[in-house]
Amino acid sequence: LYLNVGLEVLKAVAPFLLFALANWCFTSLMDGDGSLKDIFCATAFATLPMTICNFLLVPISNFVTLEEEGIYLGFSYVWCYGMVFLGMLVTHQYSVSKAIATAVLSIVGMLVIIFIAVLIFYLCQQVFGFVSSLYTEISFRLNE
Repeated sequence: LYLNVGLEVLKAVAPFLLFALANWCFTSLMDGDGSLKDIFCATAFATLPMTICNFLLVPISNFVTLEEEGIYLGFSYVWCYGMVFLGMLVTHQYSVSKAIATAVLSIVGMLVIIFIAVLIFYLCQQVFGFVSSLYTEISFRLNE
């Protein structure tokens, strides 16, 4: 069985960092009281229940069925997202409606950041391809 540890870590850490960055971007515009450090710490503490539940699920998975495991994981996700929401509510001292709006905007901001990152990656790939073909063409012309 092949396991890419770097990819697994990236799948766990990237959404966390994207949410913290996008949340900071929008809350700085919407008069939030939290700094990037506060958002990072609140989000990290809020994901602690999911981490604990996943560690507990390893020995428990020997005794429960797949459907029960899904209920257990669903509970940990709901608990984690609720804690993230409450952490955002307390960190920025928002009302519930403003916190919901900020959460939706943070998710949209995460998508925009991903889109821009993919766009930059594609642009760099195109520039590299152009420079490579230019080098190849010049080397062919010099060898004639």
